[in-house]
Amino acid sequence: MPNRVIRDSILTSRQVGQLDWFQQALLVRLILSCDDCGRYFAAPDIIRNRFFCIYPGVTQDQVTQGMERLEELGFIITYRVEGELYCAFPNGANIRSAAPAGKYTRPRPPKLRVRS
Repeated sequence: MPNRVIRDSILTSRQVGQLDWFQQALLVRLILSCDDCGRYFAAPDIIRNRFFCIYPGVTQDQVTQGMERLEELGFIITYRVEGELYCAFPNGANIRSAAPAGKYTRPRPPKLRVRS
């Protein structure tokens, strides 16, 4: 897993401030786990088992609601490729690892439609 730097501006972000504590924890875990292009799995069972395995009280419903909230506020987009649910940070180019070469391990999202 790549090392990530999370800037301290997250502490005073009004956008992050609209998230509850669980949603903030979910956001941080997504940032830490996504590939260098800002992509990760979005299936609630995968996220629950990967991110919250040591927290037996966390449910897939909480994860689903948290992911919906992150998407509602524009932190992520979700999409399907060959039946699998993924998410991506719209500003994925800003996700960086300590490794010199950026790599992606998840499929890219379909092109977003631009409203005319």
